[in-house]
Amino acid sequence: MIGGALGLALARFTLRDLLRNAHVWIIAVLGALPAALYLVYGIFIRGDLASQFSGRFVPALMFNPFNYLQWEVKISMAAGGVFVMLGLLSLFLSQKRNLQVFLYSLWATYILFGLFFNYHIATHDYYHLPFIPIVGLSLAPLGDWFFARLKEAVAQPWARIAVYVILIFGLFSVVWDVRNQMKAIDYRPEATMWAEIAEHFDEDARVVALTQDYGSRLEYWGWRDSVNWPHTGDAGFVNLRGGTLSFDDLFDRYASKMSYFLVTDFEEFDRQPQLKERLLTFYPVTSEGNGYLIFDLKNPIRQDASSS
Repeated sequence: MIGGALGLALARFTLRDLLRNAHVWIIAVLGALPAALYLVYGIFIRGDLASQFSGRFVPALMFNPFNYLQWEVKISMAAGGVFVMLGLLSLFLSQKRNLQVFLYSLWATYILFGLFFNYHIATHDYYHLPFIPIVGLSLAPLGDWFFARLKEAVAQPWARIAVYVILIFGLFSVVWDVRNQMKAIDYRPEATMWAEIAEHFDEDARVVALTQDYGSRLEYWGWRDSVNWPHTGDAGFVNLRGGTLSFDDLFDRYASKMSYFLVTDFEEFDRQPQLKERLLTFYPVTSEGNGYLIFDLKNPIRQDASSS
């Protein structure tokens, strides 16, 4: 219904009308303003955001079929393969030229976005967040067609009541499934864990961390910043770009000037045997708890010859 209303609204205006409409320009400016301010702040004030634009496009991946298969996996995770299929088929049902142009433009923009960020689009699920509303809007013509046919088929009052009951049941089922998924995980113990970890560090402590979500959990629940130790995927990304960096150089770059090494992602810790051996062999564990290890980098057990 919402999609149908959007389609009707678009059908009433030509491109010239939209460009002359002050409300359209106000919405466009307000929509772009937060991102523009963030870019100005990150590039020209803090200065660290400029590095985020380097290495986003990897030419070798353009001709790698496996990368497109990974892209498809992330698409299915974000919007569901069935809904993507229905959204694409729905494009053929639209009879409104303006709506067709609008939807095709959204799909083309998403594809160009994915081709440019061709490594991250296949490895990072949150790069597909803009794709979810694109699929939702693309389903509008199919929804219009379906409900029009359904309205013709249910002329009797009892049949319409049955349709409403079925639709309400479907919506309730989705909401209830989401509710159960959210209730299945209790994050309160995790908040306690990160607060406990933070208590082991002074406010000016320099911490390098092999942890989840780029250290955001420690920052959110523990109010402590950290430098993120690269995951194996990060090392693979460097290799794709043609870079080479030995483990000794990497450890010296990230840990030589740090006070503590925090480990909370133990699956990733096991995937990096050199790091695991280095920390367990040369550095004492100052604190250990349920879900974390803290190594003291300032007071090694014995001198590491490779770092001297």
